[in-house]
Formats: sequence, C-alpha cells, structure tokens
Amino acid sequence: MAGVPSPSKPSLAVQLPTGGELVGFRNPHPQLSDCCAILSLQTQVAPLIASMACQIKVLNLLRPLIEIVKGLPNPSVAALEEFEVAATELVPCLSMATPGVVVPFVRDLLCLEIKSLKCFSNKLQGVVGKTGAGLNLPAQAEARGVLDSYPAIVSTLTLAGELFQIAGVPPPQAPVLNDKTDAASLEADLAAVAAFTTELQLVANALGGCS
Repeated sequence: MAGVPSPSKPSLAVQLPTGGELVGFRNPHPQLSDCCAILSLQTQVAPLIASMACQIKVLNLLRPLIEIVKGLPNPSVAALEEFEVAATELVPCLSMATPGVVVPFVRDLLCLEIKSLKCFSNKLQGVVGKTGAGLNLPAQAEARGVLDSYPAIVSTLTLAGELFQIAGVPPPQAPVLNDKTDAASLEADLAAVAAFTTELQLVANALGGCS
C-alpha cells in the first residue's frame, strides 16, 4: 500500500565490532499486546545474540584445547586440526579492540545517540510549548516522564567509554539536567542537550558522518 513503510526495511542500524548489525525498525501501526511482548523480546534477544558471537567461538576453541592438553606431550592429530579450525574462526574477534574495527561502531553509536537526543528534545519542547511559562500539573507530569528517560539515553555512552578510547575519541560527557519541571529549567535543559547534540555531531562527522 502506498505511503506505508515496509516492515522489513530497517530505519536504523549499528555496525557491530564482531561483524553484522543491530537494526531498528519503525513501528507504523499500533501493536496488539501480544505483538508488543514479542517485539520487546526481540529487542532484548538481538544484542544478546550479538554479544554471544565471540563467546561461542571461544568455547569452540576450548574443547579441542582441552583434548590437546590431556594428550600432551603427544596430542592427537584430530584435536590439533579441530583447534586450528576453531582458532581461525576466532581471529575476527581478536581484532575487536583495534581502531579500524571499533571506529564504525562508535560512529554508528554516536549517530544513534544524536537521533535519540533529538527525539528527547522534541518531546520536551512539545511539553514546554503547550502552556508556555506556566506549566500546569499534567504538563509537569508529562515533563517528568520525558526527563526520566534521559539517563537511559546517555548511559550507553558511559558504557562504551573504553571503546571511545580505542577509537581515539574522548568519551563524551553528557550534561546533567536540572531535574526540575518549571518552564525555565526545562528551557535550560533543552539548551544543554542541544549543545551536547552538536558536540556529538562534530565527533560523528570526524568519524565519517551519519547516513
């Protein structure tokens, strides 16, 4: 149907140091409760699978290694051959800590954070714009809900601190918000987030830019 986004086309993607991608999909339709539960599980399973890729390769390496150690000083040829195959498959994981592999991930992560912060700012600006300087109680409650989402957004940058260092990029320091729901405080928060978003964009541009 014209005008309806294809559910199979990813809207965002993050290239992983281990190879492959994590993709995000827009949700063009309200989901039924069961569908929401399925989508929630999918978003949790995808990064779990991605993080297990190298762990599985290490486990595959350990099995023949144990047989080699048991067979010393004359390990079996079969164990040595299996070890060689497993070691070859592990090679890509050994390059995870090199800048050439980490930079694309850091760039994609920055681009994702920029988009997320823009969504955050748009939501917060929408609250401020509803009633101007005098926020009523419902607007204050809505502002509080938006502010509460901020730590989860910027915490990803903190978790990736070592990866930023490997990429040769100083780990970004997200601003601390006022945590107040009056209009003046919210405007100050919006300015701080806007400045931080610009800072992230400059770093992302230096790493190749966002698509």
